[in-house]
Amino acid sequence: MSPSDVPINWKRNLTVTWLGWFFTGEAISLGMPVLPR
Repeated sequence: MSPSDVPINWKRNLTVTWLGWFFTGEAISLGMPVLPR
């Protein structure tokens, strides 16, 4: 079975994408108040 024949796990991709988006938003919201103006 070649790598191109492996089915894409869309549920895992969706979970990883959502977690990345969530943690990026959290990091921005925590970092913005302490940044110098």
